[in-house]
Parts: sequence; structure tokens; C-alpha cells
Amino acid sequence: MSLNIIMLNCCGLCNKLGEIKRLIHEHVPQLLCLTETWINKYEPRFMDYTPILMHRQGQPKGGLGILIHNSIQYQTIDLLPFNGGLLEC
Repeated sequence: MSLNIIMLNCCGLCNKLGEIKRLIHEHVPQLLCLTETWINKYEPRFMDYTPILMHRQGQPKGGLGILIHNSIQYQTIDLLPFNGGLLEC
């Protein structure tokens, strides 16, 4: 089985929702990995995908996300935060 994975530095997920949803519709990735989501309150929804989002606390920028297609089985793993909080994982 092969996976279609897309990685995107979105520099603000909410202000590019239309473009990102078009990308999902055209390529139908099993995983869409996002950096620089810049989400502070509103978490968007994506049809047929489960979002796993991690916001950078106390910062206006940063944040990570993975959109997982509902056909993929997965398990989340809690990771220890990086010392000083300067690296997101």
C-alpha cells in the first residue's frame, strides 16, 4: 500500500482554507501535515478527515497539524515537550 502525503507550511490555516480544501479535493492525500497553522480559537473542519492540531501556547504564530483521512487507522502518542518550548513536535 502506498501513501499520498502532503506537507504544507500554510502560514495561517484559517486564512487559506479555500486553497487548502481545493488541494485536498484535487489530490486526496491520506495525510496532510501542516506547519505554521497560527490557530488561536477557530478550528476548521475537513470532510472525510480527522484533524490533530497542536497550538503554540502564548504565541500568535506557530502550531502544527495533521489531517488524517478517515480510511487510515492511527493511534496518537503523547510526546514530552521540548525543553524551553522552542521546538514543536
